[in-house]
Amino acid sequence: MNICVAGWYFEKFDEFYASLYRIKENHNIHIVANRHSDFLEIADLPYTVRENTGLEWGAYNHYLMNIWEGGPTLFTHDDVILGPVLEDYEFKPPEFLFDRIADASIDQGYVFSSRREDVVNYGQHGRMIFMSDSFLNKAKQSGGFWFDDTNTGNTETGDYNAGINRFREQTAKIGGDINRKIYIPAFNLLKRGDITVNI
Repeated sequence: MNICVAGWYFEKFDEFYASLYRIKENHNIHIVANRHSDFLEIADLPYTVRENTGLEWGAYNHYLMNIWEGGPTLFTHDDVILGPVLEDYEFKPPEFLFDRIADASIDQGYVFSSRREDVVNYGQHGRMIFMSDSFLNKAKQSGGFWFDDTNTGNTETGDYNAGINRFREQTAKIGGDINRKIYIPAFNLLKRGDITVNI
């Protein structure tokens, strides 16, 4: 599975990048950075720095149209904390859950940490989304993901959900097994910039 990361919070969530480093032998990881950071020089993960337009959908589209070479892909931004997983009475590192996502037999699905998060976000968001190879081929052939190229990273003004809403429309046109939900309680998909985190 490919993993495309829209990068913003390099200093804040280095632990998430450490998790990505640990799984890089099994998954093709690429950071599409919306700003430069010295952290990228030492992370030992492939990256591209782009102009921050269109928030995560701008980053995801850049990856699809310029970097993606086929295969199912998990799109995520880096405002994520991975918690431990209890399985068979044993705590396990959460990185193995990426392998479970890779096995998803759906065309497109949103990853949520809980049903509550699903409801609060009206069943859609841009923070973590899985897409199959066939779905991405159709998306690329249709011109890629729409994003608001007038938005230069500001989530406080304007319709910053425009890309998410357009993507929902695009999935309907592409069709397939879409708008599915993947619940992973170990993934804390934070709201962008939230610093009140209890670990």
